[in-house]
Amino acid sequence: MYDQIKKLGKQSVIYGLGGILTQIVGILLIPIYSRYLTPEDYGVVQILLVTAGFLSIVMELGFKTALFRSVMHDETHDKQTIYSAAFYTMLIAGFIILGAGIIFSRGISVLMFASSGYSYVIRVMLATAALELLDVIPLTKLRIEGRSTQYSTLNFSAFLLRIGLQILFVVFLRRGAAGSIEANAIQALLFGIYYLFIIRRDLVARYSVPAVRALLQVGLPLIPVLLAGKVLVMADRYFLANYAGLDEVGIYSMGYKIATAVSLAVGAFQTAWSPALYAAAKKPDYMQFYARTMTYVVFVCGYLALGLSVLAQDALKILVAPEYFSAYQVVPLVSLSYVFYGAYFVTITGMQLHNKMYQLPYVTISAAIFQSALNFLLIPRMGMMGAAFSTAVSYFVMPLLAVWFSRGYFHVGYEYARLTKMAAVGVALYFLSLFIQVDNVWLSFAYKGALAALFPLFLYFAGFYSREEKDRVALILQKIKSRFLMQGDKKLP
Repeated sequence: MYDQIKKLGKQSVIYGLGGILTQIVGILLIPIYSRYLTPEDYGVVQILLVTAGFLSIVMELGFKTALFRSVMHDETHDKQTIYSAAFYTMLIAGFIILGAGIIFSRGISVLMFASSGYSYVIRVMLATAALELLDVIPLTKLRIEGRSTQYSTLNFSAFLLRIGLQILFVVFLRRGAAGSIEANAIQALLFGIYYLFIIRRDLVARYSVPAVRALLQVGLPLIPVLLAGKVLVMADRYFLANYAGLDEVGIYSMGYKIATAVSLAVGAFQTAWSPALYAAAKKPDYMQFYARTMTYVVFVCGYLALGLSVLAQDALKILVAPEYFSAYQVVPLVSLSYVFYGAYFVTITGMQLHNKMYQLPYVTISAAIFQSALNFLLIPRMGMMGAAFSTAVSYFVMPLLAVWFSRGYFHVGYEYARLTKMAAVGVALYFLSLFIQVDNVWLSFAYKGALAALFPLFLYFAGFYSREEKDRVALILQKIKSRFLMQGDKKLP
């Protein structure tokens, strides 16, 4: 079982490496954004990015997932026919939405911002969403072929170009919110041209209606699920903009950006989990593997969430302009949301194994509706803290619903006692960190960071680790010690 977990961890690291590097660079750029974009400007950018995310889901027609099934299991069509059918269909959908958006851009601007002055950036945002369709085929093809290193490299390269253009347009050209959106559009255009070049041999000049029909049968039912997932992550910005203003959206989004470091671990795990869960199902101890995976996912994500929650206030004092300082308040709740999200991907394993994925929309759509209701109730009264609270509660509900729906055909004995110990230790350390009051922000950062780093040690005293885990850690430490001793012997004359 531990060999399976080790393999899963390695794949998660490879897929997550590009995202980790992206997050590091993004955090380093926070001081720039906070000083050259006002909270209102940053709020405008976030609203536009959220809208682009919703439109991308519709334009892509669920083909990112549908292509896996068609390419790997459809024996009636060759790969070129399938890729071509997907590519041309997405372009048609993209052009229809782009054209309609351009025609009605002034009305959309009034609807979103109560002003027609944002129609230009809305048109640029729409063009960006359409251009980003060009990456669907090449990136999905890399995932199908298991080329995780190339996949991560391309994603990180695209991000670096986007950041460079962001600095040019926002810092040097002083284009504000419009410059941020323009930078995204130029990056999408340049990489779109490159993607067209690398997939030119995968496309043919024919359009197969049967291949499109097979893709749509898988892809279209996913759109409501994907939209519901996007509502869970992003829809609170619309509520904040309406009830609290764009300034509040900008401050909330800054705190959310810090917390999304946990989502990188979740995303890496999610990418590696699908092949791992099917391979584990053939093993005799597969139920124990799933239960232990849940424990380790919560451990890794919870450790990251604790660190971010403890350090957020000092980190923002170091990184951002004063008008963004209050963003630290939402970091603990949003970070916790991603811990629940990681657990959710383990709890839907039964649906995947037993071909019950039709139940998944009930989970995500129910959680999205529940969160929207909480947003409606809490945001007018609590502002961004209401948004953060509704996000955490909604994400907590998702794994509970998944377990409930799969209770009749799939029962995993999750290690609830160990999960409870992690929660208790994490909460205790977080509240203990609140008593660390040091005037020097760097010393405060160091003290709180040291406290958070002791999370595994406090778990040891709480009796969290099994005998097997203790033995494995001792073996690893012994190997490390042996290597150091060997290196020391080599240096001796």
